Amino acid sequence: AELIASLAFHHNLRELYLCFAEYERTNYERKWCVALGNLLKNQETQVEKLSIYNSFVDDEGVTILGNALVKNNELKQFNIFLQENQSITSTGWVAFSRCLANPNSSLEELDLSGTGNSINDEAIIGFANALANNRRLKTLHFGFINTSGITPSGWSAL
Repeated sequence: AELIASLAFHHNLRELYLCFAEYERTNYERKWCVALGNLLKNQETQVEKLSIYNSFVDDEGVTILGNALVKNNELKQFNIFLQENQSITSTGWVAFSRCLANPNSSLEELDLSGTGNSINDEAIIGFANALANNRRLKTLHFGFINTSGITPSGWSAL
């Protein structure tokens, strides 16, 4: 978390790749989500591409990141690849999706292909509602997720 916080002083940083090693679940994941959220909310941060690999994120963490993206006007690409046993529910994805409703959002590509099976009809409908007035997002990638929780009505909402 301290490393992420220190990146706020690197104003020329454009791409950030975060890969986490296996570890026991602790309060650590919230600390780095808060630190990353603060970095993204910082008006001087100019990160345009953010990729998060092999991390544990829960509803609270993904909500923190989504709220930060509401205030961020620089990030163009966000990729997230989570551990198989991550714990983001549809509640977390709906909260995260609200960042896409921001008319000032600069996000052009969102890759959620590594998010397991936590995306269902409720989450898809949340994304669809958030995207109703979004004119910037060009790519929304669900890729390798288990789509068994998404029914035809969920897909048609998009």
